[in-house]
Amino acid sequence: MHDPVPAIIEAAATGEIAEIFGDIRRVLGVDVVNLIWRHLATIDGALAWTWTTLRPVYEDGTIAAEAAALHAALDLPALPGIPPKPSWLSAFVETTSAPFVTPWPRMTGQTRWH
Repeated sequence: MHDPVPAIIEAAATGEIAEIFGDIRRVLGVDVVNLIWRHLATIDGALAWTWTTLRPVYEDGTIAAEAAALHAALDLPALPGIPPKPSWLSAFVETTSAPFVTPWPRMTGQTRWH
């Protein structure tokens, strides 16, 4: 099967790519490097050039400010509220080793269930 968006897995990154991935995590304040950055790492020189070019506008808050302005200008429909936490979820989270369940708040900065 052909992967339509090839990417370097973070755990497999070495050398300069691993260093850039670490810097991306620090500057963006995330635990996981997004697919676009991991895909750029598959193209010779693309990740280093792109990150060097865009890092300053991430670091100085320009990207966050522009994203906030864009979001404020959008006329989005109201979404229904998030339902209460299902009774089975707590038991599932406590008994599973699924890494995709527990890091949700750290990865997104949001809390989905209280």
